[in-house]
Formats: sequence, structure tokens, C-alpha cells
Amino acid sequence: MGPNDPVSAGIHTTYVRCSPGTRHTGVGDRGSSDAVIRPSSLAASKPCGCSCIRAGILLLDAHWEGIIKNSSCAYLNFVNCQGLSYKQFSSYFVEFGVKKLLAYLIESRKYKTDIVAVEFFVNRMDENANLSLNQAVDTESNLKTHVFENIVLSLGIDTRPYGSRYNLIDESLVWRSNEIAHGEYVDLNSDQ
Repeated sequence: MGPNDPVSAGIHTTYVRCSPGTRHTGVGDRGSSDAVIRPSSLAASKPCGCSCIRAGILLLDAHWEGIIKNSSCAYLNFVNCQGLSYKQFSSYFVEFGVKKLLAYLIESRKYKTDIVAVEFFVNRMDENANLSLNQAVDTESNLKTHVFENIVLSLGIDTRPYGSRYNLIDESLVWRSNEIAHGEYVDLNSDQ
């Protein structure tokens, strides 16, 4: 390693491993299966910067969806562990406790099922609540603002403070992320 060596000069060199018999497209060859990509060749090509921005948008969208889902589930779990009865909960949380019963009631259309549901609301509202947390928060694989609003409202949280950010979320984050993920061209200037 001398003064002209890229590593000792503070320049990082990347080696790309190729399968044997493959032609190398890097700058210079190293042995039979390595190619060297010099920093100057990366600087000359702007697509590397765009690739990082594209990856960043995808990561940001995934984190946006993840933080909303995970924090909502954690909040519901916290509420569920309070040991409160259905009567003590606001209607937002009672819905999580009786969701399965309501779905069964709607699908069944039988008198006996109707009676069971009515008896629950009349006689069992003083029992400790058992909120159904399985699939309680559904981001629909695309956390657009109407989905976000549905989740937040189901937790009894006011959505007005977030209203000014809806266009930013839908257009600048979710739309771009979907376009990138599906291989569509999205113009990414440093201004955007």
C-alpha cells in the first residue's frame, strides 16, 4: 500500500464479484472474477444518486406504514391491558371488542344469533373487555391518508392536526413509492 493506493489515499474502491466466465464491465479487471469500480466512474454517472433517493422514498414509506401500524397496535394493547369493562370504554374501543360478534350477526341473519348479540349488549357490558387485536389495524398495504384517517378515528384520535399534511403524504410519499415499486419512471430532482 503506497501513496497511490486508493485505500491509503482515503478513496474507497468497490470490488464487484462476478461469476466465472462473465465479461467484466467495471473499470479494470482483477483476476478472473473481480472487477473494480473506481470512484471516478461513480461520480460521472448521476443514476447512483437517483437510486439512493428512490430507495430512500421506499424506506420512508415502509417506515411510515410501520410506525402507524405498530404504534396503533401498541396503543390498543395498552388499552386492552387496563382491565376496564366495556361500559367504561368509549364506543371506539367497544367496537374492537364486539367486532367479531357484529360481523357474525350481519352474516348470519338468524334470530338466535340476534338474541345472543342483544344479550351481550344488555347483560355483559359490565364484564372486563377483551378487545380483538388480531388484524385490528389494517394499513391496506398502502397507507394513504383515507386509510390513515380510518385508523386514527378508530382509536378516537382527532385527525384535524394532520389534515395539512394529507397532500404531502398522498402525493410526495405514497404515490411516488408506488410508482417506484412498480418500476414506473418518476422524475426525482434535488428540488423535490
